[in-house]
Amino acid sequence: MTKSGLANEVIQEIRTLPPSELREVRAYVYFLKARDTIDPTQLYFWSKRWQAWEREAEADKRSRRLVGNGTLKGLLKALKRR
Repeated sequence: MTKSGLANEVIQEIRTLPPSELREVRAYVYFLKARDTIDPTQLYFWSKRWQAWEREAEADKRSRRLVGNGTLKGLLKALKRR
């Protein structure tokens, strides 16, 4: 099959997918693009979901919504004081 024939087949399949599966396809496309530049064991940390969690954690740090100083050692120390 030619490249354009394959592309057309993929596009036709994509048109039949519900939004939830389209998001999975998009995530897989990101994976395919990144796999040559990012260590495969680290790919999850580059996912949109993980990056959203990172932004949330950074917002918590800026707003001082932490227990301890933001490190594991600081967390354990603060919990022992309670």
